[in-house]
Amino acid sequence: MNSLAGSLRSLRRATRLPSLVCAIVALLPAAHALDVTGDYESAGTIISTTLEHPGGPVSLHGLLALEFDLALAQRLYADTTRVTIRQTASRFAIECRDASGGVTWGGEWRDGVGYAVENDQVKLEFRSAKRYGHDAFVFRLSTDPKRNVLLLSVRRVRPSSFGPGETELGVFCFPMLPPARGAPRAK
Repeated sequence: MNSLAGSLRSLRRATRLPSLVCAIVALLPAAHALDVTGDYESAGTIISTTLEHPGGPVSLHGLLALEFDLALAQRLYADTTRVTIRQTASRFAIECRDASGGVTWGGEWRDGVGYAVENDQVKLEFRSAKRYGHDAFVFRLSTDPKRNVLLLSVRRVRPSSFGPGETELGVFCFPMLPPARGAPRAK
């Protein structure tokens, strides 16, 4: 009889455990997907870099064009004043715009094909066989909502017989802008 009563108590405790786990999970803050949708200045600030730079701003358009001579990029892409990013679960799009709102460059990635969300960052992969052979460039984007900035980390990935080697090129930040007139608002 004692063993039956003990078994029933154990069973009652065991059946309460899933309810307790569900209650705890319900109290946790809901996870939300990272969204970097917004409009950003093309001229940003260098936080750290291994690239040569003369000082002054860095061009987001230049980085997206894989132009890592920062002084040259600033001159080549001086017309670009705004970079518009639109992100959904399956698509990531970037448009570089001049002062009149005209698109000077655009790119689009699909989920799993050069675009992913990993570790609270958007990961984009760039390649240019013509300029860089088999090397790839990994851009990691995140936002700092307290400062209203886009944070961008750029790494170069080089294949080798020992596996890929990564080199940090830099970390940059770009101020968020109010949406352009007629543009959809960020979420």
